[in-house]
Amino acid sequence: MDERYEKLADVLVQFSTTVRPGDRVLVDASAVPDEIVLAVMRSVKRSGGHPFVNISRARVKREFLLHGTEDDFALMSDWEAAKFRSMQCCILLRGMNNSFEMGDV
Repeated sequence: MDERYEKLADVLVQFSTTVRPGDRVLVDASAVPDEIVLAVMRSVKRSGGHPFVNISRARVKREFLLHGTEDDFALMSDWEAAKFRSMQCCILLRGMNNSFEMGDV
C-alpha cells in the first residue's frame, strides 16, 4: 500500500476527527481507491474506534435519482439521516471518475 494513504488516514482519524476508543466512525467513500478506505479503516481500529463503511458508485446513484419516486427519496433521506446520527464521527472520502456522470440528473 502506498505510504501516503496511511499518512492521510492517520491525519483524518487522529487530527481531523480525533477518533476515541469506542467511537463509531462512518467511512463514506465514493470514487476513491479501495486502498484509502482500507487505510482509514485500519487507522480507526488502531485508535480504538469501530469503522462502518459505506461505498457508493455514481452510476448506481444516477440510476436511483433518474428513476426514483418521491417516496423513494424520502425514505432514502430518512435512512441516511439515521445512519449519520448513529455515528460519533464521519469521514467522507470523495473522488470523481466522470465529472459528467450526473449531468442529466
